[in-house]
Amino acid sequence: MNHPHGSSGPESLPTRPRRWWLAAVLQLLSGAGYLYVGRPFRFAALFAFNCASVIALYHGLWGWFGDAFQLLGSLAAQLGVVLITIVDCIRIALKSKPYQLKEWNRWWVYALPGVSAFFIVAIVMGSLGRTEYAVSSFSIASGNNMPTLLVGDYVLADTIAYTQSVPERGDIAIYRLPRDHSIFYVGRVVGLPGERIQMTSGVLHIDRSPVQLDNMGTFEHNTPGRHFTFSAELQRETLPGGHTHLVADEGTTPLDNTEEFIVPQGHYFALGDNRDNSQDSRVLRAVGFVPRENFYGPVTSIWWSPDMSRIGLRPQ
Repeated sequence: MNHPHGSSGPESLPTRPRRWWLAAVLQLLSGAGYLYVGRPFRFAALFAFNCASVIALYHGLWGWFGDAFQLLGSLAAQLGVVLITIVDCIRIALKSKPYQLKEWNRWWVYALPGVSAFFIVAIVMGSLGRTEYAVSSFSIASGNNMPTLLVGDYVLADTIAYTQSVPERGDIAIYRLPRDHSIFYVGRVVGLPGERIQMTSGVLHIDRSPVQLDNMGTFEHNTPGRHFTFSAELQRETLPGGHTHLVADEGTTPLDNTEEFIVPQGHYFALGDNRDNSQDSRVLRAVGFVPRENFYGPVTSIWWSPDMSRIGLRPQ
């Protein structure tokens, strides 16, 4: 078979200029900007880095357990990598001459990185034996735990901790509501399996012994977006074992005096730090005793809050 002069085989793919804005968009959406501008090795290195970063973040492999500043710093570093690679793709596109298209210069190839990264991360996470993230974020929507946690706080919870140990007295923990596992509550673990728990005149009693309370003045807080000021007496509560934290006392309420609760085996008793205005284990029909398997993880830090001074705090 004869070929036209100058041709030695099938017709070559066309030559086209690389548009800088399209390189930037592709790099932002899927990391495929490097493929678009003809840098497959840079694309492969970035793809591997992104997959490893996501897996490390969600499994806590880099020690990001609850340290809000480290978490935000890590996310900032990843954002920096994205911005640098976008600028690099724009630079290459602007400097390049009309580009001889390759087999990978197809729209469906540009869409593959995002899809394949999802499956790679999912497979690796499954092989590590985890179906949930090592660190999860929760927003605080109620004042049940004032003054420790305020409405509008965003907190991190270490979801691996309770796969390796049991909840400890004093933990401020996220747990699934016993009657509806789709609802998450946060509360203070005060009662362990087999213990007797009772509130008498606003004082927590464990195995019929009162815990130590020390007056710490008053606490006032204006909740963002709400037209009222929360005001209460502030007390330092010391639990058996020495854990101390602050609780709020708004005065005499029905929750100040309760029946004696005997915590069943395999269960825990959780209270809100806002003792006079908290739906917690004292309200059996709503919450009651919390099974061991319902605990999601201890709160480790506040990573965002309308009050900027609270960012990075580790709730005690």
